[in-house]
Amino acid sequence: MWKGIVMLCDGFASVRYSTIGMRISAILVMVVGFAYGISLLFDPHDFVSDYIGFMKQGASATVLPICLMAMCLGRVRFRTFELVRRNPRDELGENVIWLNMMSCICAAYGGLVFAVMEFVIKRQSASVLHGSLTAMLVVQCLMMNISIGLVQLLLSYMGLVMEHVAAVLIALFAIAQWLLTPLVDGAARMMFYFWYPISPDWSDIVVYQVIPCFGFCLLLVMACVMAFNFRDRLKS
Repeated sequence: MWKGIVMLCDGFASVRYSTIGMRISAILVMVVGFAYGISLLFDPHDFVSDYIGFMKQGASATVLPICLMAMCLGRVRFRTFELVRRNPRDELGENVIWLNMMSCICAAYGGLVFAVMEFVIKRQSASVLHGSLTAMLVVQCLMMNISIGLVQLLLSYMGLVMEHVAAVLIALFAIAQWLLTPLVDGAARMMFYFWYPISPDWSDIVVYQVIPCFGFCLLLVMACVMAFNFRDRLKS
């Protein structure tokens, strides 16, 4: 318990010590993404169409960039003095915990924006289907954040600069919908595999998205461990 608290505090400390430029960039990404997400939901569509449109276009441009920037701001990097009194392996664990925490917060943020727009601004009826789709949106945003965040973490441990990786991933997924539109059907489905709106039925989401996402993230964690151990010469 105490170790987990220390890990979270390390992440927040990294945010405090981040550069002014990184903080400004994070704020700009948040503002632009929020404005774009709101503009999508302002269109006069029904609830289901809003959910589908948000997951196809809004999630990767509204929720994902904030999560990737938060990962850059709070990433823990042990310096020489810290390595004297800390286990070097804790760095990976702290970054994974920080990623999961930011993924949950950003997914909840996306769900809150969607719910406020639909139930408060547009005054949609609060039915069981609408509540289920809102919860489904949060879960799919969470899978999106964790899966892409682990890719970002893996590439950083393979030697790339995390900020550069974040910029490429943000641009890639933000414009992917327009890039894939002229291609054959199913291209966007494969690109947005874990958060593509495939069905309003939870059984389909669990079987075709949640379970594969769990396995995919497990493989990425194993890859991160191998890359981290090789980088820091921690192989036993």
